[in-house]
Parts: sequence; C-alpha cells; structure tokens
Amino acid sequence: MLATLALSAFGYSRALLAKDFDFKDGKGANGFSFAMTRGLEPIHGFGNDVSGSLNLNLEKPELSRGTVIIGTNSIRLTSDAMTKNMTGEWCLDTAKYPTASFTVVSAKVKKRNKDVIAGSVTGDFKIKDVTKRITVPVTAKIADGGVKVRYGDAKLMGDVVTISTSFTFNRFDYGIGNSLDKALLSNEVDVQLNIAGTAFSK
Repeated sequence: MLATLALSAFGYSRALLAKDFDFKDGKGANGFSFAMTRGLEPIHGFGNDVSGSLNLNLEKPELSRGTVIIGTNSIRLTSDAMTKNMTGEWCLDTAKYPTASFTVVSAKVKKRNKDVIAGSVTGDFKIKDVTKRITVPVTAKIADGGVKVRYGDAKLMGDVVTISTSFTFNRFDYGIGNSLDKALLSNEVDVQLNIAGTAFSK
C-alpha cells in the first residue's frame, strides 16, 4: 500500500507529499475473493463491499497509514445455501459482525519501478472479535491524474492508487467454523484483494 518512488517520477510538489485516497467506490468495481480448497469441500467466494482510506506519504512511505474495511454481508458463495451457511452465526456471523478490517501499522518497500511499488505491509487484521497482526505482500500503482481516465470525465481531477494483495490465513485463528474439521473444510483461507483508491482534487 505504499509508494516510495522518486518525486520527480510523479511530478508531485512538496505540498502534495501526503495524499488521502478513498477506497469507497461508487463504480462498484472494488472487490475481494477467497477460496478454501484443501479440504474435501471446496469453497469459493467473493464480495464487493470495500471502503476505508489510505494516507499515502510519498516522501516517507513508512509513515503511510490506512484501513481497508470489508462488508461481510456482501459475501457470496457458489450457492445460496453455502452463502447462508458461511454468513451464519456458527461461521462468520455477519449479523453480529458486519465488517472485517485491515489497519496498516508499518510497511516496507522491496522494489520500485516508475509508478509500480512492490513490498509488504504489516497490520492488524480483524475478523469477528479477533484481531491479529499479520504481514502481507502488496503491490501498489499510482496513476497521476488517473481520475479523469477512470471515470471518463475530462473535467475531473485527481489521482488513483490501485492496490493488490494475496495472502493466506488460518480460519481457526479467528473462530470461523470451528466445529468443522479441516479434513472437510480447509483451515487455510486464500484471500485476494484488488481495489482502487481515489484522491480527487479541484
């Protein structure tokens, strides 16, 4: 989630070293997917309720902070019955816990090339009432002036950051479906997140 490109590569002035990117997407394009495929019962799901924001510091990316919020009620599986089970009280209990979140606490940049940054982000990953600190790989791309392209309106001004990550967590760590043995339902959950954040300017 962090950009450390040379300022000249972006053409940013010193006044714009930190920008707030909003992940709430009126176009409905942001989304996430997950899979649990190591058990006898394969699970595939997705969701499209993503919000939150990122304060991106271009000069000192380690100071960048933000939170991605997932609306768990948007989760859908391959059948209505499986969706009902996954969102039910014994599993994600989305009625009681309508959101999950990841809050950035630190980051490292490993590679950078023009407007693409690859690294890792450490943050507090919260599902239900459990919060654990994890580190995930992240790729970020900043499009200077990308708002007019993304929204197809030459009158709009601003920048776009796209964020992508994929990681795996253990469902037992978060009390998800504890009654089902991992032989039936994989304990490993593979997550993929691809989102765009917008910083409008006048």
